[in-house]
Amino acid sequence: MTGITLIVVVTLNFNVNYKHNKRIKHFILKWELFLKDKIPSEYALEHSLNNSNSNKRKTNEYNLTLNKNNSKPSVLLKERSENHVNSQIHVFLNTPYMSQKKDHQLRWLHNTNESHSHDLIINKPNLCGPNHGSSVLLLVLVVTSPLNVDARKAIRDTWGKDLKTKGAKLAFLLGIPKTKSLQRKLQEEDFIYKDLIQGNFLDTYLNLSTKTLVLIRWASLYCPLVKFILKSDDDVFINSKTLLQVINTRNDSHTLLGLLAHKWSPHRNKNSKWYVPPEIYPQDYYPDFIAGPAYLITGDSTALLYAAREETPHIYLEDVYVTGLLAEKAGVRRLGLSGMSNDRQFFTNISSLMLINSHGHNPQSLRNLWKWFNLLDKKRIFNKHLM
Repeated sequence: MTGITLIVVVTLNFNVNYKHNKRIKHFILKWELFLKDKIPSEYALEHSLNNSNSNKRKTNEYNLTLNKNNSKPSVLLKERSENHVNSQIHVFLNTPYMSQKKDHQLRWLHNTNESHSHDLIINKPNLCGPNHGSSVLLLVLVVTSPLNVDARKAIRDTWGKDLKTKGAKLAFLLGIPKTKSLQRKLQEEDFIYKDLIQGNFLDTYLNLSTKTLVLIRWASLYCPLVKFILKSDDDVFINSKTLLQVINTRNDSHTLLGLLAHKWSPHRNKNSKWYVPPEIYPQDYYPDFIAGPAYLITGDSTALLYAAREETPHIYLEDVYVTGLLAEKAGVRRLGLSGMSNDRQFFTNISSLMLINSHGHNPQSLRNLWKWFNLLDKKRIFNKHLM
């Protein structure tokens, strides 16, 4: 017998009173393992949420298969970091914006155990080849939600497909869904397309920073020699032709490229989705950061960014945290790149083909824009031949 099986059941009872006498239930996933003997730190974690009809109790069951050959004890997140994250969650959940969310009581879960949340359930260790990406110009990692099947299909059929035919590597990164049935569907999807990477964290808004940490950790482990990494959301359209033209002319190192946010102030309006209280970030300005929907990371930056998290307080705004706070600590440059945008762009004429990305598209919009983009490109080529 090569392994043992341990069942850990954590029962949480958590109620929160909100303003205006609105009583809303929520629970935050927080657990620690207290074990009598030496238990290995490397194990496969099969996570399942046990749905309950109770209004006051939620049970989370974890089935852990442990490897006897490793005697290292489990490593838990530092208490300082864990308390900081939990304080953010409590403040954030009590904002007027969050109080208005009808279905958030089961949505805003946060796994503060970093030693497990950065593990992988579905992996693609050979995506960049045996040479760790030394011959790969571009690695595309699309941050996606488990439910967004149509968005992933649209990207596979449009700009993602185009980049792959030109030598880029493509994968979609996500977390754990809320149901076992959706997890099975993800496994079926990966069996067909073989392009999913799944981290061991709950896929929620408050875990966006964790999701990007998993992304840069994965890239540093399996594709450290790739020249550029494009991190993109799944509602972003990428002008693949212009993107490749731009990165082929650059030779950056230790750099983040995209829409540069310079001297942006934290939102102090409690009604804002991006509200950040002074208790979480007291400074008047964020360090320079790159807007989140799409940006480029040089391959040699990923290990530096990931290492910087150990000395950087966690914040739930992904772009501020990763491309701002972590980059500042790691000494990674942030540069503006012409053509990168945080908004929805319209490719209305040939000159707009110089735009690199457009944000805020549903799956059908991605497909329609791809068709229109190709018509414009053909028109540009036709006009060039006439000149």
